[in-house]
Amino acid sequence: MSNVLVTGGAGFIGSHMCKALSKLGHHVDIIDNLSTGFKSSLKYGKWHDVDLLDRSKVITVLGDKKYDCIFHFASFIEVAESVNDPNKYYLNNFLGALNLIDAMKITGQENIILSSTAAVYGEINGSKKVSEASETKPINPYGQSKLMIENALEDAHKAYGLNSVRLRYFNAAGADSDGELGENHQPESHLIPIVGQYITGKRDRLFIYGDDYDTFDGTCIRDYIHVEDLVDAHIKAWTYLKNNKGSIAINLGSGQGSSIKEIVSLVNELIPEYWKDSRVVDPVLHDRRPGDSAVLVADARLANQKLNWQPQKTLKEILISAINWELKKAKNPDMIF
Repeated sequence: MSNVLVTGGAGFIGSHMCKALSKLGHHVDIIDNLSTGFKSSLKYGKWHDVDLLDRSKVITVLGDKKYDCIFHFASFIEVAESVNDPNKYYLNNFLGALNLIDAMKITGQENIILSSTAAVYGEINGSKKVSEASETKPINPYGQSKLMIENALEDAHKAYGLNSVRLRYFNAAGADSDGELGENHQPESHLIPIVGQYITGKRDRLFIYGDDYDTFDGTCIRDYIHVEDLVDAHIKAWTYLKNNKGSIAINLGSGQGSSIKEIVSLVNELIPEYWKDSRVVDPVLHDRRPGDSAVLVADARLANQKLNWQPQKTLKEILISAINWELKKAKNPDMIF
């Protein structure tokens, strides 16, 4: 059994990570200030109510034991909000990560896996898939804050010997196969859970933000990956760190892009079989959101080469699990707190 630390363990991906690590028999500690997470998700680990901006408390937690690996998920993730309030993102995401890196240096922790993002790449021209060699030029403060953390981790390896895998997610979605955990962002800005909320009646309208992008149908194209596949990638990244010292960035995606209109169409095809009493999804066109790229699709070959990883769940499985989770929440409104 290993000691592991998960920051942001009350959040969407972090809570799934804690569950998987706990099920594997590891001792899990969680740092989360519940600014965006939920107590109800803290089922698989010892919770430390600590803000990463509180450097002294972070050092205290990390000084308590030697961790085999630290999984860093804690961050704000809303692109449009980051454009409107960039300082919030630089403070929470970047300064919080710097405090964590500093605490690791002080307490002798060696290995960290970063929850990063495809937003570090920015706007990609044409239909070319994004590889780790692509230029990193974020177009919003969220992506910029993550790239700053990545650069800090590279420098920390050179200076302090800190080892890291920086996992650049494309679009995380879906829910736990057991129906126990899922996406609970408030407010919610991600397409797939919003579609689920529309089906449950929680939302009266579903917006498409722009249909004039340089794509085949005018709407943004994204590469969706199931949260459980993401968790599996983190576990394999930890195995990689056990055998490889250094700092490496790796894309996590399916390599297949789907437009917003395609997602809506597929959901409507699934309704008669899975949610036959639900209304058809009928989106409303709205102006573009600031900071959105037209196309983000992964070249994820490095993940297969380095981690022996590739996603197992299809887009259909992602949609079914996510919408079933929203239906469960709608029937049990008190389960999220």
